[in-house]
This record gives sequence, C-alpha cells and structure tokens, in this order.
Amino acid sequence: MDTLETRLRSLEDLIKSSVAAPKTTPPQNQSQEQSENTTSAPVSIEATNSTSWTADSVPADGTFATTDSQPHDISQYWNNEESPSFQMPSVLDATDIDLRPQVRMKGDRKCSMPPAQGGLFLLQEFLMDFNTAVPLFDAESISTVFLDCYNGRADGLVISWVVVKIVLAIAHRLRAMSPLGVAQDTENVQTYLEESMEAIPGFLLMKPSLLLAQCYLGMAILLSTSSRPQPAARFVSMTLHMLQDLHVNDPPGDNAARNANELQMQRVFWIAYSMDADISLRAGRLPTLSPRLINVELCAAETDDNKGEICAAEGEFKVNVFRLRAQLALIQAQLMECILEPRTFESEHSQKVVLQSLAVGLDQWRENPLFDISIDRFQNLLHRSDLFHIIVLESAYLATAYVVRAHLSLGSNLRSNPFIADGLMAVISTGAIAESYNEARRFIGIVNLLPADNVPCNWLTLESVVSALVVLLAHITQNSQTVDTTADLGVAKSVLHTLYQLVDFRKDPELTNLQHLCADMYLRTDLVVQQHNASKR
Repeated sequence: MDTLETRLRSLEDLIKSSVAAPKTTPPQNQSQEQSENTTSAPVSIEATNSTSWTADSVPADGTFATTDSQPHDISQYWNNEESPSFQMPSVLDATDIDLRPQVRMKGDRKCSMPPAQGGLFLLQEFLMDFNTAVPLFDAESISTVFLDCYNGRADGLVISWVVVKIVLAIAHRLRAMSPLGVAQDTENVQTYLEESMEAIPGFLLMKPSLLLAQCYLGMAILLSTSSRPQPAARFVSMTLHMLQDLHVNDPPGDNAARNANELQMQRVFWIAYSMDADISLRAGRLPTLSPRLINVELCAAETDDNKGEICAAEGEFKVNVFRLRAQLALIQAQLMECILEPRTFESEHSQKVVLQSLAVGLDQWRENPLFDISIDRFQNLLHRSDLFHIIVLESAYLATAYVVRAHLSLGSNLRSNPFIADGLMAVISTGAIAESYNEARRFIGIVNLLPADNVPCNWLTLESVVSALVVLLAHITQNSQTVDTTADLGVAKSVLHTLYQLVDFRKDPELTNLQHLCADMYLRTDLVVQQHNASKR
C-alpha cells in the first residue's frame, strides 16, 4: 500500500507546514499494516451525553432557533495554552486518540468537537476513506479550515465550524459502516448533524461561495444515509444552483475570468450532479439540470492527484469510480427525460428507440474491467472503506438497468414509478425484469461483504435492495422447473429480512406497502418451489 502510505505522510507534512513549529515532534515511522485502512483502526469511542438528532426530527416549517454568530468565541475553548499548535497524530498512536465530541457551552450556544488529536485523526480517515473517491474538498483547503478552528483563527466564522463538523460526521458514518463500527459512531454523527442543521437558516442569506456549496453537499451526503433521506435532494439542488451562480456551468468561450478553484468547483459539480441524477431516477422526476445544458467537462480518467480513484490493497489495479459515477449520471438524467417528456417524441416507437440506445450505452458503460472482478476478489482486493464506493456504484447501475428494462417491457403502460408499490406490481406482471438477474445477484453479494444490519448503507441503496429482491424472485419463478433455485430463495429471504428491518426502523406507509408486496411475492415463489420439489419425489 505505498500509495496510501504516501498520501498519509503527505497529509502529515501538509498540516505540519501549516502551523507553528510544535514543541515536540510526533513519531514519523508508521507500520504499513496499520496505515492500510484507518477505518479499521481500533480507536476508542465512548458514548457522550450530547443530544441526539435524527433526520425525521427536522421541524416541518424548517425553522431553527439560531444566530449567525452561534460559534462566536467558542474557538477559545479549543486553543489551549498548553498546546498552541494543532499537531498531526501518528497512526501508531491511534489507539490512544480520543474521538469523543466534547461539548462546550457559551450561554445557550453549544459546540461539540473532539480534542485536536482526535479531530485530525478523523480528518485523515475522511481524506483517505471518502475524499479520495469522492473529492468533495481539496486536501490543503479543508486541512486549513480544521487548523483555523482548532487554533482559534475561525472565531465567528460559522461556516468553517459547520464544515468541520460535516467532515467529522462523514468520517464517523464510514466508521459506522465498517466491521469495527460501534453505536457511538452513529451517535456522534447525530451530534454533529444536529448542530450543523441549526446553522443552515443563517446560510440562506450568505453570498454564494465554493465552501458554502461544499457545506450544502456535505449535508446532502449525510442525509442520504439517514432513515429520512428525502431532504438530501433539496441540499443537492441548492448546491447545483449555487455552482451555476459561481459560473461553474457557463458556456465555453465566456470571457469571465477563470476561478483559481475551477477544478475543485468542477469536481463538486459532478458529485452534486451524480447525486441529483440518482435521486431523480429513484423518485421518478426530472433532474434539476438537463444533461443537454451541461458545459462542465467530464472529470478526467487520470489526474495528477489521483482524485476519484480507488486502488487495490496490493498490486496495480485501480479504477476511477468518480468518473464512472459521473458517466452513469448522464445516462440516468437522459433516461428520466426520455421517460417523463414523451411529447418530445413523434411516436411511442421513437421513444422506445431512444430507450434502446440508452440500454446499449448502459451496457457499454458496464464493460469497465471493474465489473469483471468477482465478489470474492473484491473482499481481498480492496480496502473495506472502498467497498462502500463500489456498492454505491453498483446500486446506481442496478436501479438504472431496472428502470430501463421496466419501461422497455411496459412502455406507456407503466404509469407509476417502478420503485413504489403500484409500479412494482406492473413490473412483476411482465416477468421480463428477470433479465437483470446477474446484476441483482452480484449487487446482493457485494452488499453482503459489509457487516450485517448495515442500516446507513441500506437506506442509501433502498430502491436497489427492493429491485434486487423483485428480480431475484422473478428469476426463481421462471426457472424453478429447470434449475435448483434453493440458494437463490435463501438469498431472497435474507433480502426480505433486511426490508423488514428497515420497516421496523421507519414507520412509513409506502415502505410498508413495499414490504407487504415483496413478502406476498416471496410466499408465492416459495410455494412454486415447494410444489416443484414435491413433484420430483
């Protein structure tokens, strides 16, 4: 893992060069085994007494009691005289680092942050486990924001504090989805999310900036893995509109001066657009921005800083998942325009021709060598944190393939979103959806590489979980006479169990309807298999 270790040491050098000379120099030598996957480092996390927040606790009117100066003067609490500079923790000292949020009060204002060493350790994990594949921030810029907050230079800069808390929350969210994740990781996410949400109303009147766009997008990323992910769409939409205010999507040849942060702005644009296209496809609505109106260049397959890439723990394998995700987003956006704007076509046949061309484009996208890797190899080839990014990519593909095949089979007869109960019933009736069997089986297999009961990942991939279950059951029903479907039925049962867990966690009428429909389909499929097995005796 020379690449990962080099990145880690580069980050240490970056932060050390950004602060005053420390009194003592932390150890430089690192064991390769511990630096390979910071997410799995056994760092002590204990429960806190801070209040918890869940996505469904947001007031319906969107109001919060807050002021623009909420964190004002709070920074003095994090700049201890005994340790005037923010020093980078060594990976070797990871087991001694305290990651617990420490609550500081000034009047009725609250600010929760871990100690300085814990804060930078989580920043390391964020940069390596998340930001490498999803380049939300430039490493130097976000490191400077952290240093400013901890060294007392962000007094009164609300957005800096919120951005730091968003980074901490994403790091804890990834920890919660790792094999060594603990309940306190989710509690810490809730603590940072609660305090960040309180500052959002004050941001609505702020001048557009890259940091504000990154703040909105970070909130969307956090909310998308919660039990109430719907608000994520609003934050993504605000991000796209703000980036256009910053001239990120201006037509080529515009005489406006090129921004020094242009590359990072383009990366933020593609993260936001990828999220928006996927959310739109699952919700059955048009994307915020038509793909025909995009002037931003697609992210490069190879970059000097390796942004967007995930690499094998050993060997030469690497793939740019960021570019793959952006390419898929363009297909998703074109697909939704094709489905939801039928009047732009001369006939239903011409619309079907476009759908078929999108299906071909989807197949070509799928030819990337990444998708030839077996599930067993994934487990040995990639870091556990990288599996999360693969699952997001596989989920987006499966949902897209499911929608394409559903509309090719039903055409104008499919009048509902195929991810809700009515649309699902129409899809089930065709049986053609079983064509996605291999993709569904692969998706379920990769998801199973993560720890069981991985609730945040399940919320993020809910529609794909449902479509995978439907595809699997349709395949079993069609092939019970010719092949042994016992193993597939067992897999379907485990997926149905996951759906039951989600329903128990979130009492939602539409989700409950999906549960009942899938359970009924499972029972019918199980009966078909039993009858076939009995006839063979």
